[in-house]
Amino acid sequence: MKTAVHQRSFSTSGNGSGPITDERFSPRSVVLAIAGTGLVLGSIAILFGFGLIIQKNFSSFASAQASKVDIQKRAEARIDEALKGGHLVVARAELEKLEDAYGLSPEYSVKLDRVYLSLSKQSRAHGDNASAVKLLNLIPSESPEYKTAQHELGLIRASGKHRKKAHGKWHPRTKANSRSHHG
Repeated sequence: MKTAVHQRSFSTSGNGSGPITDERFSPRSVVLAIAGTGLVLGSIAILFGFGLIIQKNFSSFASAQASKVDIQKRAEARIDEALKGGHLVVARAELEKLEDAYGLSPEYSVKLDRVYLSLSKQSRAHGDNASAVKLLNLIPSESPEYKTAQHELGLIRASGKHRKKAHGKWHPRTKANSRSHHG
């Protein structure tokens, strides 16, 4: 019994005139296969690179957020310690610094307003009504301490000692020329 041997012939001359009997191995199909594989591998490499960049940026963002939270917690601890010790000036400085850097939570915003109230009462007790008015005007109308601040301002105005000398004339301190915090 004879078995038939099937042979394929390939042209290596490159001019296309040779006998090509199997199209799967033509130079064009080989080049297309290599180019396609290159495109796929290149795309994978680019996507992998983008993934690494995104991961790096997300990691540094997450690290920055964690650092921000840590800084805020430490500042809040210093504020609470200063308040506990009665160091209102230190607490005010820390609260204002925290507010400028990150904003204040509602809880710490109210603490700042209470510090302003306490400091204004101290200023008033020392006869410095101008400073007391300035502090009271820092309390925003949204604050739960606003009514108290307005009451204190009324007491100062009623005493007639809320005026401040400027350019040889006396004039009342107004809310418009004071800086408003956290509002």
